[in-house]
Amino acid sequence: KNGETDDPEDKIKRDVMGRVVVFARVQTLAILLVVVSTQGLSMASSPSSTAKSHRHVETPSHLAKKAQLDDDDDRTLESMRQSIDNFDAAIVHLLAERFKVTQAVGEYKARVGLQASDPTREARQVQRLKHLAEEAGLDPDFSEKFLRFIVDEVINHHRRIAEEANGCPHEADDDDDAPKDND
Repeated sequence: KNGETDDPEDKIKRDVMGRVVVFARVQTLAILLVVVSTQGLSMASSPSSTAKSHRHVETPSHLAKKAQLDDDDDRTLESMRQSIDNFDAAIVHLLAERFKVTQAVGEYKARVGLQASDPTREARQVQRLKHLAEEAGLDPDFSEKFLRFIVDEVINHHRRIAEEANGCPHEADDDDDAPKDND
């Protein structure tokens, strides 16, 4: 097996390293999507100098020009929507890769008996993302809400993994009002 052992910890390490490589590839894809999207947007959104000319009486020739501008606007809107679609696809792929890594983290935590949540790390992550959001011109409160949503879902996954590892089947989340274990 190319020197690989069947030790579960080694398997997790190999899996995590493999996922890091995949993440790097997805990150590269996301960067390429951003470049393509923004280049396409800048080319499609540069209005011609005649598009902002002064207004005239609505003659047939002006109506034809207006129809052309509307077509240009439709192409611009379509280009912007395509950019949004590209970003959405990149976000979904990045989240999928992130959840694959957090799955491995949850399996590791269950195996070594660690808690599903780590409030100290979560607080550091919130501050780090808020700082990144500010640098990127994104609302830091939005980034915090977004991260909290993701972290809460990861913690739920980690709890399920721990329950399954301990032979306790996961029951439906009927008790949504129960306090969360953030110790």
